[in-house]
Amino acid sequence: MLGKGYLREAFSPGSHASTFGGTPLATAVMAATIETMLEDELPQRAEEMGKYLTGLLKEKLADCSFVKDIRGKGLLIGIECQSPVGDIVLAGQKKGLLFVTAGPNVLRLLPNLYVSKEEIDQAVDIVSELIHTYAKQANGEVSS
Repeated sequence: MLGKGYLREAFSPGSHASTFGGTPLATAVMAATIETMLEDELPQRAEEMGKYLTGLLKEKLADCSFVKDIRGKGLLIGIECQSPVGDIVLAGQKKGLLFVTAGPNVLRLLPNLYVSKEEIDQAVDIVSELIHTYAKQANGEVSS
């Protein structure tokens, strides 16, 4: 195991291990993954698609005071809301869109690095609808 010297005292022999860590197979898989990411220019693609995703979210949610902030780095996106968002996550699951929270008031979106603009468009439509519906319910408005 690698780590800072001061951490040595926290681990006694046998207290931390990895079944596959450092094996030739695990190392080959890691190297192939990095090679593929570089060949497919995935860091650049994540930046481009992340800008597209956050831009679309900001556009669709601009009129929603329930949303405090939309931020991200690459394709890791957070939508900070005025109150807890657990119910929005559950509603998203029912619509076939998986995302999670990052703390009680933040929706975390993390699509795969090969996500298409069409998939982003579809996801943003669902997330936007869910947030607007939840915001109306939270304000005591009846949705039709």
